[in-house]
Amino acid sequence: DRSRKGVTLTEGGVRLYGLARSMLERLGSVQLELRASETRPAGVVKVALPPSVASMLVPKVLRELESRYPEVVLRVEDGLSLDNGRSLEAALLDFGIVPTADELVDVDYEPLVRESLVLVERSGASSRLPATITLDQVAKLPLVLPPRSFHTRRVIDDAARVARLTLNVAYEQRSLTTIMSLVRDGLGATVTNSPAVEQFW
Repeated sequence: DRSRKGVTLTEGGVRLYGLARSMLERLGSVQLELRASETRPAGVVKVALPPSVASMLVPKVLRELESRYPEVVLRVEDGLSLDNGRSLEAALLDFGIVPTADELVDVDYEPLVRESLVLVERSGASSRLPATITLDQVAKLPLVLPPRSFHTRRVIDDAARVARLTLNVAYEQRSLTTIMSLVRDGLGATVTNSPAVEQFW
């Protein structure tokens, strides 16, 4: 946020800063091929990131990486969490940030952040909503959601099933850009995490 007092991190920015620091610490501990000396790591590090996080996090990490480890090349896989999880299980990636780490086999993990889901709809689409809304209120709206291959969708569907609610999924799209364009056009609302929202607003 920018004001007369200067620039301060939003809540989402604080979370991203924490993720960036965690990534850099992990980069420093990854066993790299040493070409020059034992104190100068060099090589390729393959990292998995959610698409909504990668676009905001990678530029920050790369700037710091070039300063700390100039001979390290970062390769980012920003595909589906399901695909990234399988790659981590198969040891095709060095490490990653995925929402389903506890479901993976033979993979060590540690929690980095706990995110809340937010409802996103076109400005003026309905009366002013409170800071927190119920799933029952969400179920009454036409929704634009990703397919069940996306972790976020599975979380939403599972919560609706537990609450015995039927969601009104008007449109199902894989692309976050497409989902947000439909929301901006007033064709429905969506439920997503905060990094995805900050990427478009």
